[in-house]
Amino acid sequence: EDEEQGEEEQQDEEYEPTGLKTSVEARLYQIIEDGKCSRKDFDKSTLAKLAEFGEEDALEILSRFADAQILDQVKNKAAFLSGICHRFRDQQAKATRQKAKAEKQEIQAIKKDEGIVELNEEDKDKVVDLDLFTALPRSDDVLLYCLPVCAPYFAMQNYKYKVKVTPGQGKKGKVAKQAQGMFVKDATPGERELIKAMADHDMVMQMISNCRIASAASSKKK
Repeated sequence: EDEEQGEEEQQDEEYEPTGLKTSVEARLYQIIEDGKCSRKDFDKSTLAKLAEFGEEDALEILSRFADAQILDQVKNKAAFLSGICHRFRDQQAKATRQKAKAEKQEIQAIKKDEGIVELNEEDKDKVVDLDLFTALPRSDDVLLYCLPVCAPYFAMQNYKYKVKVTPGQGKKGKVAKQAQGMFVKDATPGERELIKAMADHDMVMQMISNCRIASAASSKKK
């Protein structure tokens, strides 16, 4: 009976929980059953290192451990497994760096083929808000605000919102509000709010004196 009890205790010790994923734990116990090591060879610290890896990587590490030709000569199998974990992580880091380098080179090659010039940090600091303005906003643009401008009409052909003003008796403030109202009618919901948010002072400062909105522009409401 004492001998049977000793065997049961030894078996319980061999199958002590490891804290590993089910498939990884099963692989470890398979290696133990194959006689290549015992459960007491692995302390909590070593198993915790193995548990840091994903399931697929942990299984690969155990396979390298079990297939090592010098395994039967290794006295400290926990240290040996820890060493495999460290080398595997180093290989992963190296592969990640190589992949990132290859992707960067590929992007640079595409930019070169397309004639795209990337600004350096010094040039990026010189970029001002003016470079961020657009006269023809797209549906996927993130619009922050709109700015009233006054320029020769032919220079504004591609502007989404514009009116043509000609000499007349209209006051700057009244004409500016009239143009704003015309823009609001044709605007998308998001653009409408930005147009309505333009300050009267900003619009008046851009407007020429003694003008009116041309009748052709008024009929088109653009």
